[in-house]
Amino acid sequence: MIVTHEDSMRIYRELANSVQASEVPLKPQEIDPYRIDGRDQVALVRTNRRREGIVEAFKLLGGLKPLTNGVDGEIIIKPNCNTDDVFPRDSHPDTVRFIAEVLIETGVKPRQIVVGDMSGRARGLPTRATIENLGIKAVAEEMGVGLSYFDEEPWVKLQPPKAVDWPDGIIIPERIYNADRVIFTPILRSHTTATFT
Repeated sequence: MIVTHEDSMRIYRELANSVQASEVPLKPQEIDPYRIDGRDQVALVRTNRRREGIVEAFKLLGGLKPLTNGVDGEIIIKPNCNTDDVFPRDSHPDTVRFIAEVLIETGVKPRQIVVGDMSGRARGLPTRATIENLGIKAVAEEMGVGLSYFDEEPWVKLQPPKAVDWPDGIIIPERIYNADRVIFTPILRSHTTATFT
């Protein structure tokens, strides 16, 4: 499916004007299983072999067991599917594949894994088309894991007490709110409002 700027902006405006988000309570912040002495850990791996790099990064952080211990609900793999421009502009489908494989090898059931995102407003909506065009839908189907298009699903509103920049609350996908874990697959790129993301 072809994703255009005009269609994407139309969908975004419709979505922005129609989202009904019921307020939900804040959840207590969970302890980061990879934090050591109050400090976040970062693993940096330089390789041309994506799967080996992902496995090594998880190993350097302490493996996936700390992340998956006690998880009975969903683990969301949240790729970066801003537009349907291929990697390095957006997440590579093999990144999603290899993270799902490693989760399954760790004992997570495929039915617990969901790949989900909402694409950007400038040229990414509908997310369903963007995820398909990027090859991520095919990977999810092949792996037997779920797919979630946040622009097609319910949203919820949170009222963090210290979020002074959002006095009316923050609206997030209900699926993210309900997930036991969320694994982001970020990419580094320029960004018009934040210099880089």
